[in-house]
Amino acid sequence: MQRTRWMVVAAMCGSVPVEAQPKGGTPMPSLEETLTAAGWTMTPERSSTYSAGDVYSRASNSPVMFNADCFAVEPREGLYTSLEVVQAMKAGARVPLGIARVRAGGMEYKQRRFAEPFVSEIASLQLNPSQSCRDALARFDDPADLFVITSVLSAEVKEQLCRSIEGGARVAGFKVGGEMQQECAQESEGHVVVAYKTRSWPDVLQHAPLPVHELAAGIAVRTATAAADFQETSKLDIDEKLRLQQCKNHAQLEGERTRLAKLEGAKSEAQRKASMAWEALRPKIEQCVGLATDLKGECIRAVESWVAQASVLQVALEQGEELVETECGPLAAAFEHVQETFEASELVEAEDLLRRLRIESTPVGQTGLFRLSVSAPPMVFDTLHVLCQVGGFVKGSAEGVTLSQAGEGPCRVDAFGGTGQQSATLVVSQGGHYRCSNEDGPLTCTLTEP
Repeated sequence: MQRTRWMVVAAMCGSVPVEAQPKGGTPMPSLEETLTAAGWTMTPERSSTYSAGDVYSRASNSPVMFNADCFAVEPREGLYTSLEVVQAMKAGARVPLGIARVRAGGMEYKQRRFAEPFVSEIASLQLNPSQSCRDALARFDDPADLFVITSVLSAEVKEQLCRSIEGGARVAGFKVGGEMQQECAQESEGHVVVAYKTRSWPDVLQHAPLPVHELAAGIAVRTATAAADFQETSKLDIDEKLRLQQCKNHAQLEGERTRLAKLEGAKSEAQRKASMAWEALRPKIEQCVGLATDLKGECIRAVESWVAQASVLQVALEQGEELVETECGPLAAAFEHVQETFEASELVEAEDLLRRLRIESTPVGQTGLFRLSVSAPPMVFDTLHVLCQVGGFVKGSAEGVTLSQAGEGPCRVDAFGGTGQQSATLVVSQGGHYRCSNEDGPLTCTLTEP
């Protein structure tokens, strides 16, 4: 008794009006009215058994054939975005449970609101029943009693069990003043089917093409006289089927072009962002090359971060359909998920600059600048990259590359060929020609012509 009194007092203290109407006296359309205007039919008792592609009997409101046994089509699912319907579902509906009197008047009801609506649907051109399905449903006396569920609207139902109390009523010894008040307890039922759309079975048959295996002639040898009946072959509309196939092929090709253009656009945008970031970073990094080793850490990390991202740029296009106009009307071509990985065009330049940053700084000698050349056996290597602390970077044929303004300090040599990449580090103190070889295994470079 004490608990009941406390709940009623809480309702009086935190009360809200039972029902709000828009200003001006015109009531908002109910959820069922809004769904009906949008072509939907509300499910009885929010049944969760409705599924796109199932065939139902109108008289018994029960399934007579399931999608997998008739169409074998996977319905497309996605968020439902119709503004009027979404707003009506959020506003919800009230379901009376009967009259509850508490000295004055009152009513118990369920307040239902719907959130996160999503739709499961099958396109009209995909409603092509199999021959076994047609044969099975042909046994029904009244084909007009049958219908196919083409779309299902589901949502997360949020339900409150509420009690309204008329103003002036006495509840547990307290008087409730003012207008109608209410108290509610929150519940939730999860995702349920809210509404559905249908097409009659005769209409589906009228617009569906013939099943593939109907193309076989109905030949039956009955006696030794080899009698045969070819009358069924006259019903085949091959020209229309060939025309439809051409339309489908055209839709597939145009859809592929559309998706390829979308991917190229995404790649261009990713490359643009990488280029802008590198153009902003490069001048600062070039200034870092001359810093002492203990001051280069931040510059090295910045280049490493850019290289890590620029070496695996990714673009993706989710699975879906592309709607294409054809001679047969608009057709939807379905495509799988696509993902591509590529490198930014500035990656080689950035990696070269990163190698220059990683060369340890050592005091430069006082002998001035000199000419330095490096070569490798052209039968083994194709290309040379030479990076010197004093003199910079040069690349070219393995037959020889030259730094005209080199100086004392470390140099790194990278040789590329059929055996892959090999590297060597040498400290130069004078000009001349260095010949690199891997005859003994690792790459080594020796001064041959001072």
